Amino acid sequence: MSTPSITSVATNTKITAAFNQLYLTAIAVSPNIQVDNIEGLGLKWNPLESQCAGNNMNNLSLYYALGAPKEDDFITARFNSAIPFQGESTIAVYRYSGVDPAGPIGNITKSNSNGLESGANCDNIGQISDNFSLSASTSQPDSVIFSAISSDKDFLEPENIYNLRSKLPSFTVADRFIGKIEKDISLTGKFSASSDWSLISVEIIADTNKPKNIMRHGKWFDSTGLKQPFTL
Repeated sequence: MSTPSITSVATNTKITAAFNQLYLTAIAVSPNIQVDNIEGLGLKWNPLESQCAGNNMNNLSLYYALGAPKEDDFITARFNSAIPFQGESTIAVYRYSGVDPAGPIGNITKSNSNGLESGANCDNIGQISDNFSLSASTSQPDSVIFSAISSDKDFLEPENIYNLRSKLPSFTVADRFIGKIEKDISLTGKFSASSDWSLISVEIIADTNKPKNIMRHGKWFDSTGLKQPFTL
């Protein structure tokens, strides 16, 4: 069966509207097609980071929004200036309360099979690997580290210090509470075989009036173009 042509992906149910709570949306696209914009909840969606896989076969993007949504709504990611392309995409949305309303996002780390940060290039001749090992950091106490991983092979379980939030074909999300400011937080994982992968990790900063109280309230997801179903 041929891969269908797509221009967008949307959640399969409406997202619950909540005042001053953080919405994080992760989008994985194959091939490496950029996300144009995110729509939903009547909020402004801010791009956090985008990272290609080492062999340039897929793209992982993170967006966030926070404010006063008026009603429950679907979340939609649009691609490629609405020009159809043959590919696959997955979207997943997560909602957190207890975050700093003035500045909910702290440090960001990104990587792929070629390297970390500026070394994570997309040169089509990148290395592949069956594991990753890098570190993140926090700038404030009582933060949560949120990590999204996209790969062309199944991702195995992360370290047991992380909470596995979603495990879809070639797309995984995990998070972890960090009580104090740390400069070397381990991020490691394994794949079922050597993989072309990308990773983005962000620090969610707690509201100083509600320390140790960041909570995740829901997750919503869907896919388009996938050749197999997925479950959470």
